[in-house]
Amino acid sequence: PIFPPLAGATTCADRPTLGKPAPARRTPNLGSDDSRDQRRLPPVPTCEATLLSMRPATADDRPEIEALIRARGDWMRDRGMPGWRRLHDLAAELAGQAGGTAPVWAAIDEEADRIAGIVSLYDQASPLLWPDEEERNQPSIFLATAFTDPAYRDRRTGCLMAWWALDHAYHLGRIWVRRGTGPYPRLVDYYTKEQGWTLVKQVQHKGLTAYGFQRRAEPQPHLPDLGMRLGIGACRPS
Repeated sequence: PIFPPLAGATTCADRPTLGKPAPARRTPNLGSDDSRDQRRLPPVPTCEATLLSMRPATADDRPEIEALIRARGDWMRDRGMPGWRRLHDLAAELAGQAGGTAPVWAAIDEEADRIAGIVSLYDQASPLLWPDEEERNQPSIFLATAFTDPAYRDRRTGCLMAWWALDHAYHLGRIWVRRGTGPYPRLVDYYTKEQGWTLVKQVQHKGLTAYGFQRRAEPQPHLPDLGMRLGIGACRPS
């Protein structure tokens, strides 16, 4: 995607210093919200937060991913943020990519067996942002179409997925992890100030500004202390 639909990403301003264990937190419960989409999501455990793990999403995950995207749209609507209608309109289409047309990965709450977030991991960056073929062909992973469940806001799921991708790319022998966004200043600040990305590309396309970011792939041994298991988790049984 040229402009990944990431306007609903959450920030992690309270993220601890890398390498230091994060304090234990309790995951918020969805409560009695009567939204049909949130009712389709598995319950969030009320015990101390357990580790998340990353695995490829499958076609069986599509209903839960659609509900997650709609829940993110509801969260944006309740806070007066633009773009929530678009998320509702695209929820089924984006969820339909899991296990099919896109390399969608899911962050799984291991105790609840619930999807806390999703992100797609492509083998090559957008040609709009990286037009030079030689640079674009450098071994890399390109992150796109990331969404997190609002119920896991305190878990900093977006940050954890991004940092996990740095470790994953390193073990695949890649040099860079890259990502992009459209004209969303809040996301530009989030990626650079909270997740540690370097802004390396800025282009105009059809009157809109697109931004490209990258970080060098490198091990992230501190991730379990922050709430994310290293490596690849097991897929759900069919």
